[in-house]
Amino acid sequence: MEEKKLYYDSVYNEAVATGDNLLLAEAYYLYGKYYNAKRDYKTCLNYFFKALRIHEKYPPSYYHGRCLTFIGNTYIFLNNPELAWHHFMAAEKIYKEANSKKGIEGMPNSYFVLKLRFPDYYEKNKSTLPDIIPNEFIKHKDQPILSLALFKVQELIKVEQYRDALKVLLPFDYIVDDKDPGKYLPLKMELAFCYMRNNQLALSEQKLKEAAAVLNKNNFDVGEIALSYHTVAEELYRKLSQWKLSHYHLTELKRLELSRLEDDRNGSIAELTLAYEDEKKTNQIEKQASDIKEQRTWLILSMLSIVAVCIISFIFYQLYQKNKRLADQNKSLLKEQNHRVKNNLQILSSLLKLQGRRIIDVTAKKQLDESQLRIETMALIHQKLHQNEFENGVVLTDFFHELIDSIFISFNLLGQVEKTITIEFVALNSEQNLYLSLIVNELVTNACKYAWVSTKKPMLGFQLKKIEDMIHVSLWDNGGGVAENRIEGFGTKLISMQTEQLDGRYTYSYNSGTHFEMKFPI
Repeated sequence: MEEKKLYYDSVYNEAVATGDNLLLAEAYYLYGKYYNAKRDYKTCLNYFFKALRIHEKYPPSYYHGRCLTFIGNTYIFLNNPELAWHHFMAAEKIYKEANSKKGIEGMPNSYFVLKLRFPDYYEKNKSTLPDIIPNEFIKHKDQPILSLALFKVQELIKVEQYRDALKVLLPFDYIVDDKDPGKYLPLKMELAFCYMRNNQLALSEQKLKEAAAVLNKNNFDVGEIALSYHTVAEELYRKLSQWKLSHYHLTELKRLELSRLEDDRNGSIAELTLAYEDEKKTNQIEKQASDIKEQRTWLILSMLSIVAVCIISFIFYQLYQKNKRLADQNKSLLKEQNHRVKNNLQILSSLLKLQGRRIIDVTAKKQLDESQLRIETMALIHQKLHQNEFENGVVLTDFFHELIDSIFISFNLLGQVEKTITIEFVALNSEQNLYLSLIVNELVTNACKYAWVSTKKPMLGFQLKKIEDMIHVSLWDNGGGVAENRIEGFGTKLISMQTEQLDGRYTYSYNSGTHFEMKFPI
C-alpha cells in the first residue's frame, strides 16, 4: 500500500509541476482510494470532493461520475444511506450525459450494495430508486457481498459472537481463491481469528498457514494485512504453548507497529505538505481569478478616467502657467529686495567709514571701526546666503576663511597669522549662520586687538563639529592679551546675546592664550 502511496505522490507532484487540473483531480481521487482502504473516511471524502470540484468545471465524463460513485460508497460505510443514494443518482446522471457504458453498467452494483446494507431504507424509497437487475452485476457481486460480509463479521466480533461470524464467512471460503490476495487474505485472517476465539485451534492454524503462504508469495511483509497476521499468530501460538513461535510473531508485531508509527509520521508530514501545496495552488487560482477581475475593473475605470485626466491636466497646466508667472515675479521682487539690502548695508558701512575719518577721539573711532566691521560681516553673510554658498543650510569652509581674512585685512594682519580652520559639513539655518558669524567676528576682532601685541608668531584656530544633537564651536589664539580686556565691553555683550539666540552656552579659558568654547543645539 505504501508503494501505491509513493505512486500517488508522484502523480500529484507531476500535476502541480505541469499545472494539469485533470491530472490533479486524478491524484486527489487516488488519495481518496488510499484513505478509504485505511478506513479514514473523513480524509477520504475530503480528497474525493476535491477531485469532484475540479471535474465539475469540465464537461461530464466517466471520471466525474466515478468520483460521485466512490463518495456514495463511502457514505454507505458511514451509515448514511440518504447521502449514498443521492450521490449514486448524481453519478448515474453524469454517466448518461457522458454516454459512458462502463459507468452505467457498474451502477446496479452500487445500488445492490445499498439494498443489502440498508434494506429498510431501500424498501421505503424503492419507488425513487432504479430497478436492480441481478444479471447485470452478477459478475461483480463477489466484491460487494464479501465486503458486506466482512463488515457484518466485525459487528459480530465486537459482541463476541464468533460462531455466527464463522457462519457468515464459511460460504466465501469455497468461492474466493488466492489469485486475488486483496479478498483472499482478509477472509483467511478473519476465519483464523474466529476459529481461535471459538477454541478451534487446529482449524485456526490451518487458515493462518494458508494466509502465510499467500503473504510470502506476494511479499506482504508490511501494512495492515501483515499486522493482522502476526497479531492472530502470536495469540494462537501462545494458546498452543508454542513459545518460540509466539515470541517470533510478537517480535515481528512490534517491528511492524514501529514501522507503522514511522509511516504514520512520514504520512502526516506528507499530508501536511500536500495540504499546503493544495491550499497554495487553490490560493494561486483564486488570486489569478481575482487579479483578472481586478484588471478588468481597472481597465474600465482607466477608460472612464482618461477624459477626466485630460480635462484635469489641462486645468493644472493653466494653473501651472499662472503659478510660474507669479513665481518669476516673486523671484524678481526677491532679487530686487536682496539687492537693496546689500546696497543699504554698503551705504551704511561707507557712512560709518566717512564718519570715522572725521572723528579725532581714538576710542570713538575704534568703536565706529568695530561697528563698520560688524556691518561688513552681516553684508558678507547676506551675500553668501543669497549666492547659494550655503547649500540647504550647510556651512562652507571657504566662507569662514573669507570672513576671518576680511578681519585680518582690517587690522593689517593678513598673512601674518597662522590660522587653522576645521569645519564639519553641518546643516545650519540662515539665522544660526548669522548668529554664529557675528560671534566669530567678535572673537577674531578681540584676538586682533588684544592677543598678539607681544607675540612673534601669532596663531588662530577655529573648529566646528557636531556631537550627537549639539554643535560644538572652539576658537583659540596663542596670544598673551589681558583677559579682563576681552570680557568687558559691547563685543562681549554681543557674544552673550547671540549665544542666547542660539540657546547655547559658552566658556572662556586662559592657558597659553585665550580659548573660547561654545555649544548649542542644532
